[in-house]
Amino acid sequence: VHCKPHESGHEVTVLLAGGGGSPRDTYTVTLSSGEQKSGTLAEIGAATVKFQNIPDGAGTVIVTWGCGAMDEEKYTCQ
Repeated sequence: VHCKPHESGHEVTVLLAGGGGSPRDTYTVTLSSGEQKSGTLAEIGAATVKFQNIPDGAGTVIVTWGCGAMDEEKYTCQ
């Protein structure tokens, strides 16, 4: 997870890879501020999810996988 300046606010990018994800696994990525996006991993078992217009400050990303497993990571936009 990383945050970078964007046109209005910041852009938070979540890379879903390297955790043994299987192609076509489903996921939902939720920011602590409430924004949410869902999708399916690509054939290589990875996906990139971007959120824009995120304000300054700290937050948490929670990934919920189709099987019910969850991963969590913190980020800071400044």
